[in-house]
Amino acid sequence: MGDNKHTTILFGFVAGTLESISSEVSMALGVKFHLHDSQFRGGDYYRFESGRELYILQRNNDGGSPDERAEEEFGNYPILLYIETQESGTAFIDRLRRVTSAPVMLRFSEQGNT
Repeated sequence: MGDNKHTTILFGFVAGTLESISSEVSMALGVKFHLHDSQFRGGDYYRFESGRELYILQRNNDGGSPDERAEEEFGNYPILLYIETQESGTAFIDRLRRVTSAPVMLRFSEQGNT
């Protein structure tokens, strides 16, 4: 039977810059982020994409005015990391505990086969 698990996780960061957090998260997850620019994502953001995973690291801004949050309910977190994967979310949580800028898990959803 095919694996149709889908996990989405949102982490927030209180301290650090987009660039420094990108470096830390890259090392913790063993991936290489690529810098992108998007008005929709509030300017510069980092992205990693493979066949089974998508990570987006961005400022908590939706591209409108500087006060418009991408995630309004998490306004205390200026940097956000979105993870979409077909793997179990537990591995990401464990690996991100090593990041010195102390990410906080804000949202977690896991659907499909285990």
